[in-house]
Amino acid sequence: MGILVLTRHGVTEWNQQKRFTGFTDVPLPDLGIEQAHKVGQQLKKLGHTDFDAAYTSWLQRSIDTLEILLEEIGQSDLEYTQHPFLNERHYGKLQGLFHAEMKEQYGEEQVQLWRRGYAIRPPNGESLRDVVVRTQFYLNDEILPLVKSGKKVLVCAHGNSNRAMVKQLENVSDDEIVKREIAWDEPLIYDISKDGEVKRLL
Repeated sequence: MGILVLTRHGVTEWNQQKRFTGFTDVPLPDLGIEQAHKVGQQLKKLGHTDFDAAYTSWLQRSIDTLEILLEEIGQSDLEYTQHPFLNERHYGKLQGLFHAEMKEQYGEEQVQLWRRGYAIRPPNGESLRDVVVRTQFYLNDEILPLVKSGKKVLVCAHGNSNRAMVKQLENVSDDEIVKREIAWDEPLIYDISKDGEVKRLL
């Protein structure tokens, strides 16, 4: 059996300001850095300090978080892979704009549909379903084969790319996955057999 750990990057200033971030490269503030250290310390306390592989997105907030995690668990020398399929959802024309301003302009219901509707795309952006397609492709093609072979794999991604992987790993419905919250400072840990049987450990 192998171990898969999913983590989310620390909170950013735009997250705190309730702005649509998406593919925009926003750095981690002090709080986000503290959260990353906290998750690394949790992993160390739980005994997850010997990963065979690590993955992250192309976005700096997830890269920085992963490097902090690896530092905390004593694996700073572990080479990791970056891939755009693990990127956050692209919010198109909404990127950089404030949630509150968009609610005033388009109405709260429409903005909520753009944010959490499973198959609804914001203007020039991606739906959660789009993120599921690209993220799960990479999960099944690259990450899970390693885990099924008995390896320990660490992934640091984003709210929606993690949500997409959780959807598959926990067999969550389309309606339920949009309600699932992905915490900034709590890892998701899975035990996965060579036959693909998934057991959530944390």
